[in-house]
Amino acid sequence: MIVLIFAAIAMITVSSYLLHQMSYAKPVLRSPSSLQALFNARSGVYRAFYKLIDSIAVDTLPAISTLDSMFGASMFDSAFDSALPSDQTPQFDGTPVIYDLFPGDSLGECEIALEPVGGYCLLRAIGRFRSIEQRVTAAIGSRPPALPDTIVICRNTLPWKETPAFGTVVTLSDSIPQVNTSWFNSIIDRYCTDITDADTLLFNPPLLIQSTSDLEKIDSVVNGPLLIDGAHIGITWRDTGTILVKGDLQLTGEVLIEGVDFTVAGEIKILDKATLINSNLFTQSRLFIGDVARFEGNALALRSIAVYGKAEVVGKSTLIAGSDRSTSGKSGVADSLRFSLLLSEASAIDAVCIALGTPGSIKTDQETKITGILWAQHLVCHRGTMAGLICTGRMVDCDDPLQMVTASDKQESSDADSGAVKNSSGLVKTVLYNSMPGDCEPLQEIGLYHLPFFIGRLSIVAWTEE
Repeated sequence: MIVLIFAAIAMITVSSYLLHQMSYAKPVLRSPSSLQALFNARSGVYRAFYKLIDSIAVDTLPAISTLDSMFGASMFDSAFDSALPSDQTPQFDGTPVIYDLFPGDSLGECEIALEPVGGYCLLRAIGRFRSIEQRVTAAIGSRPPALPDTIVICRNTLPWKETPAFGTVVTLSDSIPQVNTSWFNSIIDRYCTDITDADTLLFNPPLLIQSTSDLEKIDSVVNGPLLIDGAHIGITWRDTGTILVKGDLQLTGEVLIEGVDFTVAGEIKILDKATLINSNLFTQSRLFIGDVARFEGNALALRSIAVYGKAEVVGKSTLIAGSDRSTSGKSGVADSLRFSLLLSEASAIDAVCIALGTPGSIKTDQETKITGILWAQHLVCHRGTMAGLICTGRMVDCDDPLQMVTASDKQESSDADSGAVKNSSGLVKTVLYNSMPGDCEPLQEIGLYHLPFFIGRLSIVAWTEE
């Protein structure tokens, strides 16, 4: 019995020791696998990022061999390079692409997916090694094309009526960073496809939401207008996901919506005391933010955006207005506006504001305060107060109708950079110049603002590891 007792004690002691060692060793053995999976995710991000750059870059330089002709060339098999798989360029529809990072070894792989979100493009990577996964998300955008002391970049060499009092003004004979039309159109196509593919057999009457309990009536697809009215009872809606609205979207009264995205076929109106936070908006028509409404997020409108009253756009948001394609023809109504983006009255803007296509211009009022970037494909009429950077084809005083001439106007001659604009008979009609009635001062934190990824040079502007 004594021998059995001591043998049992010894067995329990040894078993406890072994179990303890195994519990200690398991995380240690798992740590290298987790680190390898993280390395795979990081490598996948950079590999996909450079594939995107290669898809738009035209390399005219001769190929350079990376092998030293004096030493070690015989160590490498020339057939090895041809055996490497050609990576696919990720598409902007969220379709995953698998990268086999180590074809000759079993060190894992990486799954890549691209998802456009407003002005950014989220590149999501899942690195795998054995049974372990690590996730990395990189936000791709474009950094401002100027130092903080620059306030205006003009795509012309016209004279200035009055040089701005503060900051550096740059006039260029060549173009400022241009739009990658194929990328921009791929985003529009994705949104428009979602709207088209939705069930439209029944176009319902307006869906009216007047309390928080009524939010249960909202499905992922609303086949008609959606009206959320908090005039009598305040409405709070915090959620995730995307709501597709086949008609107009209107928010009025005391409404707080956080984290919900909207894809809308009609107009979007954010009025009264409505607040929209951390939201991505798309409309095939126009976007209105008025009264004392507040918006934070990313918005893309194919026709125009108007911010007025005492409305606020905060949090370094993104407002993109206009498109090269004719979307207004679907409704039979053509916009007569000379500006795609109107920042008017006593509104306050902390955002990157982009005007594309036709008319592709931006106008601000005397009481408007802007912080951030104004980027216009054609004209900018700035009459308010601003801290940041303006990139434009030409700065104009919109109170002078003779200066409201864009590069798309037929009467503008090919020698517009000299300032002469001729009519059909060849006579000089007026002389163009740059003019900025408003005020603009440098912004030292301009590097915190980013242009959309389809404008300018690609850059990784944010990095998150889970």
